Amino acid sequence: YVDIRLNNDLIRPGGLMGLFSIGGSLTFRENHALASLTGLEGLTTVGGDLNIRENVSLTSLTGLDGLATIGGTLTIEQNYWLGTLTGLDNLTSIGGSLYIGTGFVSSGNPSLTSMAGLDGLTSIGGRLYVRNNISLESMEGLEGLTTIDGSLTINHNNSIVSLAGLEGLTTIGGGLAIVENNSLASLTGLDNVTSIGGDISIKNNNALTSLTGLDNLASIGD
Repeated sequence: YVDIRLNNDLIRPGGLMGLFSIGGSLTFRENHALASLTGLEGLTTVGGDLNIRENVSLTSLTGLDGLATIGGTLTIEQNYWLGTLTGLDNLTSIGGSLYIGTGFVSSGNPSLTSMAGLDGLTSIGGRLYVRNNISLESMEGLEGLTTIDGSLTINHNNSIVSLAGLEGLTTIGGGLAIVENNSLASLTGLDNVTSIGGDISIKNNNALTSLTGLDNLASIGD
């Protein structure tokens, strides 16, 4: 694995331009001057997890443009100025889960407005968990996603107004939880979901007036 953290003067990971595959995990964490990931353009595969956390100067994921597959989980959290996921455009599959923000109030990406940059992603082997991203307005950028083998959780994203961007999604293997998104006015975007393998929890979304968007749902539970 490769663990790059607590390097306060590191601006970019230059010097890794010949790297095309990592069998284990890759972590960028608490590199406070890290502004870009340029220098990783040759990387096509991460066999384990990819963690991008607490890099407060990071503005985009440009540099990961060659990355096609992640065998484990992708976690992106607490990157204060990260406004876009551009740079992950060629990523097609994630074997584990996708976490955009996690359970702590401060763990989101406060400048992120959409999922643009994940346009090539078609499948997630684990769960899709989106939480505490205070500027996130929609799920646009995930139009290619058809299958989530685990659960889908959208929680505490107080600027999200719609689920636009999830129109390609047909199957959720686990549950669906849409909780405490105060500006969410519609479930439109989930129109093509036909089966959800687990429970559904939709609560405390103060602007939500109907469940329109779940019209094609045919089965819930195993």
